[in-house]
Amino acid sequence: MNLDAQCKKTQPFLKWAGGKRWLTSTHFSLFPESFGRYYEPFLGSGAVFFSLRPKNATLADINPELIDCYATVRDEWQKVQELLAEHLTC
Repeated sequence: MNLDAQCKKTQPFLKWAGGKRWLTSTHFSLFPESFGRYYEPFLGSGAVFFSLRPKNATLADINPELIDCYATVRDEWQKVQELLAEHLTC
C-alpha cells in the first residue's frame, strides 16, 4: 500500500476527548507561521502537531498507553501497517 499516494496531508489517527482538531481547522491563524521547536505537553490525538508538521518537536502526554501507541507507530510502522491491512474492507 502506498500511503503517500492516498494521503496528501498527515491526519491524526485517533479521536480524543478534548481534542484540538476543531482549533486547527477554524482558527489556524492563531498559530505562529514559524518557530524553533514545537512543544506539546497534552498530545492526545496530535491534531495540532499533525496540522503544523514541525521539523523539531517534543511530544508528551500523561497517558502511558497513548505514548506507547505513538512509539509503536514510530518504531514498528511496517508491522502496524500489516496488522491494519487485515482490517481493510475496500
